[in-house]
Amino acid sequence: MDTNAQQNSEDWQKSTKALVVTLRRSTSRAANVQTILKRCPLACEIWDATDGAQLDPGFVSEVYQPKLHRPNYPFKLRAGEIGCFLSHRNIWQKMVDQSIDRLLVVEDDIAFLPSFKLALQHAITEAPDGSYVQFQVRNLKFPHLALDEDCAQLVQPTIAPLRTSAQLVTLGAAKRLLDFSQQFDRPVDAAIQMTWLHGAQVLVALPHSVIEVSTELGGSTIGSSKKKRSIFETIQREVKRNWYRRSIAQSAKRSSSNVQPQIILKKSA
Repeated sequence: MDTNAQQNSEDWQKSTKALVVTLRRSTSRAANVQTILKRCPLACEIWDATDGAQLDPGFVSEVYQPKLHRPNYPFKLRAGEIGCFLSHRNIWQKMVDQSIDRLLVVEDDIAFLPSFKLALQHAITEAPDGSYVQFQVRNLKFPHLALDEDCAQLVQPTIAPLRTSAQLVTLGAAKRLLDFSQQFDRPVDAAIQMTWLHGAQVLVALPHSVIEVSTELGGSTIGSSKKKRSIFETIQREVKRNWYRRSIAQSAKRSSSNVQPQIILKKSA
């Protein structure tokens, strides 16, 4: 490798930092957090997640406003989901306050695949300001595209996928998302789907380069309802979920800011 190539290879890693979001009380994830810190291609620090169970109810009522946007989110947010949203908002606020150009944010229940370094380098060097690059835990299906497993690709989907397992957030995206979410009515990943409202460009890095390991770590820290649902309640929730997904898809397709799935950038290993 010549001197310039080596310098370029090193610069992308020096220009960006990373945070792993974790609840300090989640001791079952402590070992995986340390693994993430060691294996992350960037200098990575721990970011204390907001504990939804410890939030003041008065504050929650100020920031959490059900049925704020259309289509309405059909379920009440759990304390863990509110805490998760606030964790990401606090990170976006940090980026704005400190003028951080871009930041890698990962959750504490993921593991990096060997392809992650190339995918991350490609996103850091090529993704424009105002973009929010998702590193998903599985490959998305784009019927119009041929997935090349030997290339790092950035794709803009018509409908942004859910999950916040790992993402490269640019300052422009942080500003838009922070302004959009002063009050919120749905989980953070569902809010990020609404690109026609917040204006950030959501891109997906392919092939997928992280995996979820929450099952091995004891399950989700966001929590789930302990109430045993009847068959009727279960069916009712599924009907609402399907209605919501269809409504989001229709809103995304109607939006002039969205395009047909396309490869924005492509880089061979």
